[in-house]
Amino acid sequence: MATKSEVATTDGKSVAKMSDDALVFERFLAAAEGGELDVDADDVTLDIVRRILSASSAAEVLDRVEPIHARDYLDRPFALKSVKFNESDFDSDAGKFYAVMDGFDDGGDPITVLCGAKQVIAQAWRLQDLDALPIKVKIMESTRTTKSGYKVMWLESLPPDF
Repeated sequence: MATKSEVATTDGKSVAKMSDDALVFERFLAAAEGGELDVDADDVTLDIVRRILSASSAAEVLDRVEPIHARDYLDRPFALKSVKFNESDFDSDAGKFYAVMDGFDDGGDPITVLCGAKQVIAQAWRLQDLDALPIKVKIMESTRTTKSGYKVMWLESLPPDF
């Protein structure tokens, strides 16, 4: 846990310096506000073309990798290898962005999981920021709903040998 420290000002008084955690959070918010979390549609298209061109069989060429909504992949292990962030098309108070998490399921098959839950977005961003990817995780969801009617989701770590 980051701690706050004292910093001297030019008038000799000391004030609390922002904690390291708060600085990371400010960087996250600035990235969201500045559009740095936004993925260009051309990048998505290039990823699809890359996957097709790297296929080693006709079945792989014709295989469509459909994204899975996080709600449909709860409590299932996967290796999160990369994350991108797209701006949401939905007009709601749920959030402006969602995470596009690429990885592999426990059988080694590639998967893409989409999630707009704020905690998952923040965790995925920070894992990427820490250069901690790939990492084995699962998406969990609370049993209770918030006052707004949402269920809180989060990423939970798994042992390396899942």
